[in-house]
Amino acid sequence: MNNESALVLVARQDEMIAGHLVGYLTAPSPTRFGRRTAEIRSLYVDEPVRSTGVGQAMVRHFTTWSRSQSAAAISVTAYAANRSARAFYDKLGFIEQSVVLRATLDQ
Repeated sequence: MNNESALVLVARQDEMIAGHLVGYLTAPSPTRFGRRTAEIRSLYVDEPVRSTGVGQAMVRHFTTWSRSQSAAAISVTAYAANRSARAFYDKLGFIEQSVVLRATLDQ
């Protein structure tokens, strides 16, 4: 991947891929008060290694990288029903900022 505004992390355990994190930086814009932000687009950790610190380590690495790129904040989206993901991010200091409302359209 040849994109300086993106970071892909792969976690390994015993030479097996145990998880990944994909994140990127946004360009500064007037709607973000001229600041650059970072977004975790995808984070996955295999079930057998969850709660071992693998996900936390990847988020910490992404946070360090984001700071080095002058990002002012990091955002991530989690489904409302995914309580374990929400608890994971809460433990890392993420706070709820917005709520997405959705209506299903009849076909």
